[in-house]
Amino acid sequence: MKRLVAIIFLALFSIGNSWAQEPADKETTGTVVNDSVTLPKDTIRYKMDPTVEKQLEKKKELNRSKPPTIDGFRVQIYAGNSRQQAMQIRTEVLGSYSDYAAYLIYKQPTFRVRVGDFKTRFEAQKLLNDLKAQYPSSFIVPDEVLVNPVLAPKSPETSEDADRKDP
Repeated sequence: MKRLVAIIFLALFSIGNSWAQEPADKETTGTVVNDSVTLPKDTIRYKMDPTVEKQLEKKKELNRSKPPTIDGFRVQIYAGNSRQQAMQIRTEVLGSYSDYAAYLIYKQPTFRVRVGDFKTRFEAQKLLNDLKAQYPSSFIVPDEVLVNPVLAPKSPETSEDADRKDP
């Protein structure tokens, strides 16, 4: 008896499942989509909610507005808990080495000052040799650097957290 009920249930389930299938529409069968693109038969076309598409477009626009970066090197000249001292050192470096960008980076609980955008360690070594006299604890760190350093923030006012007070 149990076997008969199971067979009937399985048959009804498989029939109901096959009725739930919809025929393929034009977008997935390889015909013209958007009046300009022909998709192969195996290509899947997703239909998205318009709000999701708007959010994706916003994300793409944000990515386009950010300056392009690559893996490179910077010279770190300060790491400590004092924001005021970090900003003072950054200002000094910008005055002395105006050809290089100086970055104030905060990763809780430490403020770091890094200088330059270098593609190779060799380029960063030249600046490190100059900075060692004034900042003996400086060293080279791998970092994401700007492809075009001209776009780098060079004034202390452009710091992300310029309105914060020292803890």
